[in-house]
Amino acid sequence: MPSFAPQLTKNWTISPNLRRPYASLIDQVGWLFYENKTKLLAAGWTVKFSSTGIIGPANGADTTDRWTGISTIATRATVAASPQSWIVLQNSDGLQVLFAYQGASDDIARISYSHGGLFTLAGTTTHQPTATDETILIVSTSLVNAATSQDRVMSIWTTSDTKQWSFVLSRADTIQHAIGVERITSYCGPNVLDVPYIGYRHVAFLLYNNLGGLAGTGVTPLTTSYDVLGVYGGANFRGTIARVFTNAASRINRLGGGFIEVAGVADTFNRDYNNVFFNDVYPALQGSKGAPCYLPIFSGERVANLDGIIGSPIDWWIQHTNQAGVPARGNMLPGFDVADNPNIDPVRSNWCVALGNAMVRPWKDAAAAMLFS
Repeated sequence: MPSFAPQLTKNWTISPNLRRPYASLIDQVGWLFYENKTKLLAAGWTVKFSSTGIIGPANGADTTDRWTGISTIATRATVAASPQSWIVLQNSDGLQVLFAYQGASDDIARISYSHGGLFTLAGTTTHQPTATDETILIVSTSLVNAATSQDRVMSIWTTSDTKQWSFVLSRADTIQHAIGVERITSYCGPNVLDVPYIGYRHVAFLLYNNLGGLAGTGVTPLTTSYDVLGVYGGANFRGTIARVFTNAASRINRLGGGFIEVAGVADTFNRDYNNVFFNDVYPALQGSKGAPCYLPIFSGERVANLDGIIGSPIDWWIQHTNQAGVPARGNMLPGFDVADNPNIDPVRSNWCVALGNAMVRPWKDAAAAMLFS
């Protein structure tokens, strides 16, 4: 398989360039939640519970979908123990995702997931449900941008096996979030990550180099693929996270996607750190036709009980070039579909899209371009 043309391993449905003209922040949040709910149900997810904020589940067996339109997602609360619009959706592995209209202003909401499918109803069922293993992706942070103008544009990714879900929301030619919950290929030992999922919220997907040495290690980071900002569970936190079970405890692990290289080696080997090894965007060893695409490796925090390698994502690639800005957001890449034979079948155009060179995802020629405004 040509290294510059990845082959998909899953059957993806991409819902590209969904657009919502500005009417109100409440409408924007309702639209974002409703579109994602609708696409997840179409992919095979099921409703576990739901509340409009006015009417909630009658009991734990009530799986009625009360989010019947954008207008039914309009009750915001500032705390968990108050009436609000919320829904819990479940996939085939039993993992559950919570959308809750909860925040200090109309642009803010909460998205989280329960690895073990443990969300339970509050005593008042219009209040936010809780889970002992809840993992928060966004909270106390603007979901749709607080600006009261301009369209929001969103693309949504799902798979037919219900195990991958993500969306990218943009406004004014700026990505506001890339949020998702996805199954990965685990490199962990038994019982650490038996149902291997990660969750993430990011705004940038660039490779960086020459970030300076790690004290006492004798190595220099080659790439920091994914931004990590703020305290997990707090406002404006960004990063990739997983809930793991190590040293007899359930823990939240913030993940990195970087690699390291030995620094200052005087062996006459012709390295080019500044240009990430390559003289050209399209290296000679790729036939000058493209740049390498390969899976990132997620590593755990370098702290007790969380260090090590956790695994690699599925149908999510890094493309390495000699420039940190290539490929750029929205660049289209060739690829192969699940059943293609790369030795026989022609490569497909616009089969992948770059959100930066540290995140290349399936696109399947869903649209001529990925829009951000």
